[in-house]
Amino acid sequence: MIDKYKANFGIYQNIINAPQFTSNPIVSTIGSQSFLVYDYLLEESFFQDEKKHYRIRATPKSKNTNALSGEIIIQDETFAVVQASLSINPEALLFFDRFTFHLDYNLVDGIYMLSNEEYVYHTKDGKDNFAYGSSTVSYEMLVHMQATTLSLMKEIYLSLL
Repeated sequence: MIDKYKANFGIYQNIINAPQFTSNPIVSTIGSQSFLVYDYLLEESFFQDEKKHYRIRATPKSKNTNALSGEIIIQDETFAVVQASLSINPEALLFFDRFTFHLDYNLVDGIYMLSNEEYVYHTKDGKDNFAYGSSTVSYEMLVHMQATTLSLMKEIYLSLL
């Protein structure tokens, strides 16, 4: 089982530290240094909930780097990431043969907040032994609590004016 607290796959960070998975930090696909590490391709633009979104494919410029590959979906007006499906470069992985993570964000009081994480992993131990699995973390209750807290804080602030 993956210990979420030993790796933080928050793509809003410039650097993703995952010592349990790679020996070196990974540059985030949307970090400040990302254009030095990744090539981008706009795969499509589409409307969802009457808002324009972009599906963008990110691929590492070098195959031998600690990097991610996959796609991110960006909301047009806010440029917020609403979804990401990214794999760590297999050459950089210490134990796993493949490791992919999926992140979903929901709009809560005008802020996109992480609502779901899924990790899919695969490894080969010897010639015939395979291990694979997935772990999912859902933040539905947390998102609801944060939305309630944000609404309450907004009401208190407005009442003080």
